[in-house]
Amino acid sequence: MPEDMLAAAQKALGNTWYTCPNGHPCDKCGRPMQKSRCLECGAVVGGQNHMAVHGFSQVRQQGDRTQTGHILGDPQRRDNPDALDTKSLSLTPFTLIRIMTHLTMLLGSSEEAQSQFIAQIIRPPVQDPCEFLIRHLVKDLEHLGRAVGKGADDTVTIVHLMLSWALEPPKSVNWPAGYDTTLSTKEARNAWEVTLAHNVITSKLKKLEHKLKKVTTCMRGDSRVSL
Repeated sequence: MPEDMLAAAQKALGNTWYTCPNGHPCDKCGRPMQKSRCLECGAVVGGQNHMAVHGFSQVRQQGDRTQTGHILGDPQRRDNPDALDTKSLSLTPFTLIRIMTHLTMLLGSSEEAQSQFIAQIIRPPVQDPCEFLIRHLVKDLEHLGRAVGKGADDTVTIVHLMLSWALEPPKSVNWPAGYDTTLSTKEARNAWEVTLAHNVITSKLKKLEHKLKKVTTCMRGDSRVSL
């Protein structure tokens, strides 16, 4: 789920970070030497002669504030720009992994022994986790359809193909060091997502059109299926 991008940037790039008067991260440097504008809101940032303008504040190192659990909120807000972070993954693999996550959560919510644990990780809490997750899956399919340029039937078929790919990944896939079946840390989860996206999903997407035609041909020859 969405991460603390400022913490990630601080870890990767180092240096001293500042925020504009409205709290937007906007610079990394030693001490400010010139003025400019915040890219988010246009407020004056920076300074002169190592003196910061009013409101241009140094960010304290405060650790990773990434929230745990499912924190996407209402599915309808996922079209907002601030909700479109793909965590450095390409859009289609990222969306397929999100679909897998929501399907897994939906399965857990439908089983009495697991439902309370799924409900506990959804923030803010919702009255009906199953209905909430189904609405997220509908939004996932909408995003996936746009990403691959396909209609509803082909989009659903792609999800079925993705599940078969995940269940039988290539034997040549080298899972990252530190990977464990419980994905107990953010680093392990990110490494799993990147490996699945790059080594399994992306390689299969290169032959997507061929796969879709093969599935369509198979369905047309199956008397149990009405097209």
